[in-house]
Amino acid sequence: MKLVVDTNIIMSALINDSLTRRLIFNPGFQLFLPDFSLEEIEKYSQEIGEKSQMTKEDFNQLLELILLNFSIIKKEKYHTFLGKAEEICKDEKDAAFLALALYLNLPLWSNDKQIKNQSSVKVYSTEEIIGILDINQG
Repeated sequence: MKLVVDTNIIMSALINDSLTRRLIFNPGFQLFLPDFSLEEIEKYSQEIGEKSQMTKEDFNQLLELILLNFSIIKKEKYHTFLGKAEEICKDEKDAAFLALALYLNLPLWSNDKQIKNQSSVKVYSTEEIIGILDINQG
């Protein structure tokens, strides 16, 4: 399954050893991320570290492992879709995910209810992905 992934999904995987983290490591996924997401993760790294109770070193190692599962796409690749994405969604950060999804013609994995209120890009929540894959949550 190919998906563009919202930064909040990665942050969730960093904070908790959860089903979200296991999904990211699922070899059946091909995951994509806009490059600005790395800046956003770095911006919140201290907060994520505190919530997860990880050392900075452990946080960096886990982030590195998680990012091995992603193709990071530079803004130059999807920038022509930003205008349309901004029309669809007024939040600039969400617009980047929509633009990348439009560029790659892929669905978006996000738990953001606001981004789901549009019809240009299919958006799957974590719960919906679990349902699609019929994963046992146990």
